[in-house]
Amino acid sequence: MSSNTWGRTVRVGTGALVAGALILFLSACAEVRESPLGPRYHATNVFGLDNSGVTKLRRVAFLPLAATESGTDLQSGADTLEPVLLAELQKKNRFEIVPVSRVEMTRWTGKPSLRGDEVLPEGFPDRVTKETGCDGILFSTLTVFHPYTPTAIGWRLKLVAVQDKSIVWAADQVFDAASTEVANSARDYQRKQPELRPGLREGRKILLSPTAFGHYSAAALLDTLPPYPR
Repeated sequence: MSSNTWGRTVRVGTGALVAGALILFLSACAEVRESPLGPRYHATNVFGLDNSGVTKLRRVAFLPLAATESGTDLQSGADTLEPVLLAELQKKNRFEIVPVSRVEMTRWTGKPSLRGDEVLPEGFPDRVTKETGCDGILFSTLTVFHPYTPTAIGWRLKLVAVQDKSIVWAADQVFDAASTEVANSARDYQRKQPELRPGLREGRKILLSPTAFGHYSAAALLDTLPPYPR
């Protein structure tokens, strides 16, 4: 077999073509099957892992993501990661999610967001139910946001049942990309996400993107929600 390159005829054997194709095929397989070795990270600071009260909730109000400190990188991180947390929560398909905007929160409480560990305005849970028809409320707080290498994100989540004002599930965890276990788990998550841009699906790049790492960490923490009975 021959081809013309820059005015010269180059002869290529069939065997060479087959060998080249085989190398490309094996390389592609290796890339697809590549898996980081070593231990994986599992969230441990979780309450209500087996709480059947979670599975009874049908409609949950998703409050704006708060920050433990205002006027800092944390607040900027909260603005960036709020849609990330909402997207991962919707993927879990545990219950119907009703997002509450910061404008609505300000109208109801005088504040754009509320942390789950602060004193709530009088009658707030009932007001949320009246406005949204929800039987549960998810409070979310960003506790750590380090967008530069090594990336680190901390979430504090609390799910409350409106009817009896009880906490049915809560989680408080920091995900630090400097941890080998966290890095391995993040890369596992990355390979399973077709929507990630191609550049972020290669190697360790998910560890360098606060948004992509936010998706992983939120998904990992929400994985501790008891599964919805089918």
